[in-house]
Amino acid sequence: MSNTLLVTQLPFNQLIGLGDADKESGFEVRLDDLPQYTNHLGTVHASAMLALAEAGSGAFLQHRFSHLTGFIPVVRRVDAKFRKPALGALAARCIATQTDVNHCLWP
Repeated sequence: MSNTLLVTQLPFNQLIGLGDADKESGFEVRLDDLPQYTNHLGTVHASAMLALAEAGSGAFLQHRFSHLTGFIPVVRRVDAKFRKPALGALAARCIATQTDVNHCLWP
């Protein structure tokens, strides 16, 4: 990895308490079960889930393309669809086909 900050080292992600997931888990990043992530319904706030998802994709791209010089992953588009309310600790991973990965480099 170059001098680029890891996703969990970014100031915003540190502010919200986003951390690295256990390597054995298959996940990239995590948010612990803490009250600051809850909304008025007692479930995990949508903004916290979206921040986790975005960081998970960024961590995936950093690991996948760490061999490229000058590569800095950025979000181009976000489309969120929440299936059900979330409770407790959450983790994010990114699953991508080789076609998806190629599209990241040459849209």
